[in-house]
Parts: sequence; C-alpha cells; structure tokens
Amino acid sequence: PDRVDRFLREAQAAANLRHPYIVPLYDAGRDGDRYYMAAAFIDGQTLERFVQRAADEDEPVPPDRAAELVRKLADALDYAHREG
Repeated sequence: PDRVDRFLREAQAAANLRHPYIVPLYDAGRDGDRYYMAAAFIDGQTLERFVQRAADEDEPVPPDRAAELVRKLADALDYAHREG
C-alpha cells in the first residue's frame, strides 16, 4: 500500500509539470490489479539507447553534444524540484 500511495502521489505531481524537456503525463490510476501512467508518445530513442549506441560504436558523444544534453537534463530536474 505504501508503494502504491507513493506511485500515485508522484504521478499526480508529475502530471502538473509543463516543461519542454519533461514528457507530459496525462493520467495515472488503476486498472484491475495494475497501476499505470499514461504519458505522451515521444518518437525517437531513449537517452539510455543513445549512450549505449555511442558505446557500442566506440564513438564517444562529442563534448558539445554531451554538455547540451546535461544542460537540458539539469534544466528539467531543476524545474521539477522547484515545482515540488
């Protein structure tokens, strides 16, 4: 029950976030025995896949591209924290 409460509480908090680097969350709830979050579909690859592909190809991410990604992540995280 504690984990479910936390899941739903965090989903509600995430649903209130509006930021260009945070995937919009539209709904969260329960369907039978399963809990869910419904978010926007973002076409493309995950950050994990992007980094893995660079490692697999032994091609490091260029420093300027890495810095831009970190800047965007930090901006989104800062916004989320300021919003509580």
